[in-house]
Amino acid sequence: MFRRAIWIHKCNGICYASWSENDAREPEYCVKYATAESLHGPWSEPRVLLEQDPARKLYATGHHNIVNVPGTDEWIITYHRFAYNPAGRWVGGDGCHREVVFAPLDYNPDGSLVPVRPQVGSYVRSLTF
Repeated sequence: MFRRAIWIHKCNGICYASWSENDAREPEYCVKYATAESLHGPWSEPRVLLEQDPARKLYATGHHNIVNVPGTDEWIITYHRFAYNPAGRWVGGDGCHREVVFAPLDYNPDGSLVPVRPQVGSYVRSLTF
């Protein structure tokens, strides 16, 4: 499996490593993550954080980053996806025509991440603090 774009962040004492897995043109392309108490591990089994949603015509969800809004407990994931072409999934696209979107990132009480469901459109938030 192809893995790239690893991202490390820490929240509430838990380390999270997340990465893109597989090729952006494959149906299995997704973002997975693992957790650990320290960067030295041991790391949990990988879990899916974000995957495409063909029923909503949202493909190639991956190559992400995760940020904390300063001074808050709010976390945001940014990722790319292929813009849907009504003429067909790959018509007019070769795996390089992507759009960047934002989504809230939520944590379960046990420290696992709530899977991100790709949405049509993007998360919008005022940057006023």
